[in-house]
Amino acid sequence: MNRYRPVGTLSVDVRWSAITSPSDPKWSVCNVLYAYLTPDKRTILNIGMAGYESVRDRFQCDSKKGFKNWAISQEINEGIIIVGEIETDAPRFTIEMLKDIESLLIYEIRPAGNVSNMVSRNITRPDLHVRCLGRVWPVQRDFYDGLIPPPPPSALPRYRSRYD
Repeated sequence: MNRYRPVGTLSVDVRWSAITSPSDPKWSVCNVLYAYLTPDKRTILNIGMAGYESVRDRFQCDSKKGFKNWAISQEINEGIIIVGEIETDAPRFTIEMLKDIESLLIYEIRPAGNVSNMVSRNITRPDLHVRCLGRVWPVQRDFYDGLIPPPPPSALPRYRSRYD
């Protein structure tokens, strides 16, 4: 994790990769984030977390009925599921930290299929810097929570979208 890091900042990398088949091992992972993208992979429709349950369990649970009904109402019948594995230099990774990362991404990106954390967040971690990595991640890459300012552009690596 060699990057700009203000003193006291909690740095988190989220490495995103696509689930490619029904038997993909990423369906079974826990303590990760997941996102549902449009088929063209340009728009994030929903962001969630799989803490104690697997990604597959989260997609099959009753709490996803609202998203599924919304997707049907929008005539979205298929999409791409990506999984974000967390890497951090924090001494201890917790479910609360995973919730904070999910909340920050939902609040900043505002996926149309998410309901919570869209208008305000009751969770903040003012020292949190999240960097999303991976070719499948379609939007901005750096997110800062609360009070820390973003680093100067010269301190960040330049990312180019394959759509540029």
